Amino acid sequence: MILSPIISANELLALLESPEIVVVDARSGATSEQAYRKEHIKGAVHLELEEHLCAKEGDPKVGGRHPLPKVDKFIQACAQKGIHPKKRIVVYDNLSGANAAARLWWMLSAVGCAQVQVLDGGMQSYIQLDNAPMHAGVTQGSPVEPWACAQWQLPLVSMGEIKTDSERKNLLLVDVRDTGRYEGKFEPIDPTAGHIPGAVNVPYKQNLDAKGCFLSGEKLAKQYHPLFRAGKSVVFYCGSGVTACHGILAARIAGEPWPALYVGSWSEWCRN
Repeated sequence: MILSPIISANELLALLESPEIVVVDARSGATSEQAYRKEHIKGAVHLELEEHLCAKEGDPKVGGRHPLPKVDKFIQACAQKGIHPKKRIVVYDNLSGANAAARLWWMLSAVGCAQVQVLDGGMQSYIQLDNAPMHAGVTQGSPVEPWACAQWQLPLVSMGEIKTDSERKNLLLVDVRDTGRYEGKFEPIDPTAGHIPGAVNVPYKQNLDAKGCFLSGEKLAKQYHPLFRAGKSVVFYCGSGVTACHGILAARIAGEPWPALYVGSWSEWCRN
């Protein structure tokens, strides 16, 4: 069965007691561990951006602020939490998938997990349900054997490839950051403001409705269909390869083929 890339809170609640499902809290940031220990969806294990979803050491000039970890290391971390391709996996955060549920969704998909979904509307949509069970403390999960996967299995584009296509004859770059950052009006994180030459701007927040849930596939198709019919390879980027995955998720909801991810994103590009 081919699953939608997203799942509603009601659908998750109905599946919560199934032994075949693994729920993953992907909230990230300085206080995410404390927030997880205070309260999380019943049975959810925790994978955090800085700890599990990126390489911990390195120079942002080479790979950006959140480069992908080694595949085997990521798989080992997942297996310790009970995550496996044979399981149905639901990931969530508290920012409608932007930090860092969509990134985790992409990474799991890229190592062979075909049944992975993002909770639509995030943790907030679940909490609003009547009698939605929550837990405190730490859910350890049931460790499983790591599975074999030699490399990331979804399209990736490097800084070198983008530089080579300087006239943008082959690549269509999509910057999902806020328009102000794209236009170089401000830059709260990286040393230089602006965007990669030739990139178009589709802020990830345009994927969402007023409640923080994804727009319908039909509405998202109107937004993304023209990009995928331009005769070029579509590449998503952001500040450091995290919210770019939110754009990729939206494109998949819209029924588009897998676009490429430029993980280094602006944080790598602007330093070079």
